Amino acid sequence: MYIVHVAEYLDLSFGGPSICVPSIAAAQAKKGHDLKVLCYEPEDVTGYFEFLKLNVPNYSNIEFIFIPRPNRFGSYFLNKNTIKILLSVIGAANVLHVHGVWKPLLLKSLQIAKKANVKRIVTPHGMLDPWSLSQKKIRKTLALLLGWKEGLNNCTYIHALNKSERDLMKSLKLKSPVKIVSNGVFRENFYSLPPKGSFHKKHKDLNGRPFILFLSRLHYKKGLDYLIESYSIFSKANNSVDLVIAGPDGGELEKLRSNIAMHKLNNRVHIVGPLYNDDKFSALVDASCFCLPSRQEGFSIAITEALACGTPVVISENCNFPEVSDNNCGFVVPLKSELIADALNKILSSDALLDKMSESSQRLVFTSYIWDVVANSLVDGYNGYS
Repeated sequence: MYIVHVAEYLDLSFGGPSICVPSIAAAQAKKGHDLKVLCYEPEDVTGYFEFLKLNVPNYSNIEFIFIPRPNRFGSYFLNKNTIKILLSVIGAANVLHVHGVWKPLLLKSLQIAKKANVKRIVTPHGMLDPWSLSQKKIRKTLALLLGWKEGLNNCTYIHALNKSERDLMKSLKLKSPVKIVSNGVFRENFYSLPPKGSFHKKHKDLNGRPFILFLSRLHYKKGLDYLIESYSIFSKANNSVDLVIAGPDGGELEKLRSNIAMHKLNNRVHIVGPLYNDDKFSALVDASCFCLPSRQEGFSIAITEALACGTPVVISENCNFPEVSDNNCGFVVPLKSELIADALNKILSSDALLDKMSESSQRLVFTSYIWDVVANSLVDGYNGYS
């Protein structure tokens, strides 16, 4: 089967799709399918391929097709050369799998695939739930009227990452069927994790103290304001546990620094920038707890990787990952600072609870969230819908 995955950007600073798209493609290629991934050229191509080499087994079986990055108007109006590339790559495919919504590159890909009678799948990655639709609402309403509603109504299926995402899309009354398939991890990435203490050894300012880890883009939707307020409450009764914040700036760094200073937490909160590869895994291994009080998530790879490292989590209900509490891997709480702080306190006040949750976390991931299983399920969907 000839499968083409299309995303707008796969730069590491754009979050989840930069790892999800090549991971799905690599797992499908492993099964003998012909895989292409098409997107705008990453800002750091060499760095991106180094990341894939260390994180995505079999990535070399994928053919990557990079379109030159557009100028400031190019994201809204595709040039002739871009359309020519799309026609050439998509026209002969059996399946087009689009990742994301709203962008002209993605909509044009769907339109070309429909004309060529190619099966079409869209993974919104959380972009169609009410919170996301409320951001830049007028622009998105116009986009639906000007082509996206038709594109979404004529898919082979829409790929939702969990039941919550499926249910939250119902208000749009889309006609296409919805198939639920979660994201995953590669089991082999967790066979040889960095030894415990590696992150502490590199970050002397922690002085060996235990820490809570936030690992995601520094973006408004990730709930950094809730994180700092929750930690401020937590820290008043917990003098020995610090907070480490890791991730690329998504527009919130200055607000974050100001909020930390306002709560007088400069000596307790450590902003370490983006972490990749062994640096990321060493932080996850050394962390006592992972915390993501997000306003909205489709299916968080960061949460899944934390669980795979045996790190219990405290997350908001908006992360749409109820399996965390169902399987005793951590706490899922409403997006309220007092409740987040209370959950952090419960986990970090009991070594026995930490150990039990750590064991449950790894068991959940390695039985339910593996990329090979994800890839097979998606391909079954490609074959199972007309």
